[in-house]
Amino acid sequence: MNDKKKKLRVEKYKYKNLKNKDFIPNRCTECTTKKIGKISYKSKDDKRIKSLNKNKATLDIYPCPFGNGWHVTSDKNFKERLEIKDKYKNIELALYIDDKRHLFHINKKNYAFSQLLDYKNITNFMFVTLWDENQNNARNLQYLNILKKFLLKYNYEPYEIEIYLNNQSDITLYGYAFKNDNSKKVNKLLSQNKIYYYFYMTNNGILKISSNFQ
Repeated sequence: MNDKKKKLRVEKYKYKNLKNKDFIPNRCTECTTKKIGKISYKSKDDKRIKSLNKNKATLDIYPCPFGNGWHVTSDKNFKERLEIKDKYKNIELALYIDDKRHLFHINKKNYAFSQLLDYKNITNFMFVTLWDENQNNARNLQYLNILKKFLLKYNYEPYEIEIYLNNQSDITLYGYAFKNDNSKKVNKLLSQNKIYYYFYMTNNGILKISSNFQ
């Protein structure tokens, strides 16, 4: 069965059960980019989950953030990823490019910037920092310089960014944005410095966060 038919089957199944408030779909299409969706379970005590755990002792069970029951994962860094997303769920990010300041809110679309990405023919924009809020400014400025030199060494064009954890009066992180070439060079640098996250811009102008475990 191809992806189109699978998606249609999932949508029909969900439609039939819209009137049932307790209905939990077998597949959740909101938690993953895969068209078929992610398997949903009605409760964390679902017999199917217990059966899975007999074969895979490392499975974690977590509630679907969209209310579609429970999901399971074998990701060994699952808890750390959740902590990262929770810590940065309300950030604002300022980007300085072409003498303009662009302000982004996490998971929200910026129409003007999506047009700029189209104009510059950029499909993957990445935002990174080596700034550690628990370290002093002297150390952080040194690592900011290291990051810039690294980007220039590999022919990335860096643009300055500022990351606000709560509001614009609380500037805690500085870094750089650049056009990502998917080479993973920067990801390795982040991991080496124990930075396990980065931000990226989708080609339609939505700021997202991704964990970075190598």
